[in-house]
Amino acid sequence: MMFQNHAVEDGPQPQPQPQPQPQTYSVSFVTNGGSSVTARSVQQGGTIPTSPVTTLAGYVFEGWFTDNYTFVNRVSFPYTVTQNITLYAGWAPEVINISTPAQLDNVRLNLAGNYRLIADISLQSFSNWLPIGSSEDAPFTGGFDGNGYRITNLTVNRPTENYVGLFGAVIGGTITNLVIDRGSVVGILSAGAVAGYMADSTITGCSSTASVTAMLSDESPDVYAGGIAGYVSNSTIEDCSSTGAVSSSAAATANGNPSFSYSGGIAGYVELSTVARSYSTGSISSNATAASSYFFTAAFIDAPRSYSGGIAGHISSSTITDCYSTGNTSADSNNAGHSYLYLDVYAYSLSGGIAGMVASGGIVTRCYSRGNITSSASVSTDVWSDSRRPYSQSGGIAGAVVTGSVTNSAAINGTITAGSDAGRIAGFIDGGIMTNNLALDTMAAPGAAKFDVGASSTHGGSMTDAGFRRQNTYEGSLNWNFGGNDANPWQITEGAGYPRLYWQ
Repeated sequence: MMFQNHAVEDGPQPQPQPQPQPQTYSVSFVTNGGSSVTARSVQQGGTIPTSPVTTLAGYVFEGWFTDNYTFVNRVSFPYTVTQNITLYAGWAPEVINISTPAQLDNVRLNLAGNYRLIADISLQSFSNWLPIGSSEDAPFTGGFDGNGYRITNLTVNRPTENYVGLFGAVIGGTITNLVIDRGSVVGILSAGAVAGYMADSTITGCSSTASVTAMLSDESPDVYAGGIAGYVSNSTIEDCSSTGAVSSSAAATANGNPSFSYSGGIAGYVELSTVARSYSTGSISSNATAASSYFFTAAFIDAPRSYSGGIAGHISSSTITDCYSTGNTSADSNNAGHSYLYLDVYAYSLSGGIAGMVASGGIVTRCYSRGNITSSASVSTDVWSDSRRPYSQSGGIAGAVVTGSVTNSAAINGTITAGSDAGRIAGFIDGGIMTNNLALDTMAAPGAAKFDVGASSTHGGSMTDAGFRRQNTYEGSLNWNFGGNDANPWQITEGAGYPRLYWQ
């Protein structure tokens, strides 16, 4: 039998299917201030083989990231593209290493730079160091990392200049891990070993053994001296220490003008700021005088005022927390005023183991002081007998607390001396909150017209010296935290010493 080939049946035939076209994706680059990078179009699964190049003066390129601002998710190259995406450039400030005195001196040539010490530096060849950042018009705004190295033999002797220290004025800057070992700083108005003046800035992990003096004789002087910084505004000082003597002296030379003198172991005057986990051991003193006044108005505004504190001379709308002071503090004021028609002539001195004055919502908490506290004030005898108003007020923690608070603190002072008011915690209290404080049971107030040892809620409960050497006194009674970090900053050798900070 013969077979024949048959044609395929008539009907629809399968059609070839179109091949899928590769997806094209767009990769955009946001350089965050760096030189521009052109966007790329890459087919799905394709790669960008190498990192696109962008530069930014004063910064080091850290890579491309898929997240802006946080810069956590860094991409690596070759980079495989699987979607439309934007990559963001990450930058770190370029750090300039400093190892010689000349290089340190050159920091003033770029006040916005970022610097790091890589060796100890002696400034002995600089007989009179010119502060870096000389004024509010030309402040230091960059970053300076001391890296744990020392700057030794700092001498700043500028008794006619304001804003003096290693740095003069620091605004929007950061200074960390700097050690100033030996030296002296002398200036007018505002002086500090690290910075004479600081605003919107941070000083962290710094220490100084240098002495600091601020003095001025003028028509209406305000003078600020601090072991770390003289005047502090809207800033933070943390983990710092000062062991040098700090003093300030203000003298009004014109009739009727006031003088204000502020001294603090860490800072002279503190507003809208925080001082935390810091200590001072040097002596602190302030002095203010006013010239004769023959005006027929009350001389209250003419009153010289001196403020001394182991940590700060005066705090306003600020917080001092987890700090201590062991040096003696003293404040003295004298008004050579004259008064007629029974008008008043004033002089004020405020001295405290932590702060001379706590005002305007200021807070002192979890602090202690061990130095002797002294204040004195006098008014010329050439006035009507009823019109002399010298006030000297001393306290183990604060000279005066006015609409502020002192809580969870310990006054371990041997003596509190004042011509007017002495207090175990504060010499004078007006609208202040005083709670949960302790004071040494043998504290004495020789010569004080008034020594408040009344209600423990205000003037502190009594504790023995042995009790102040036990951790439970602080941890159990005053709510302190012991450990090895910022949140638990205290440590103690049980029974042998007083608390110290974990980083010491």
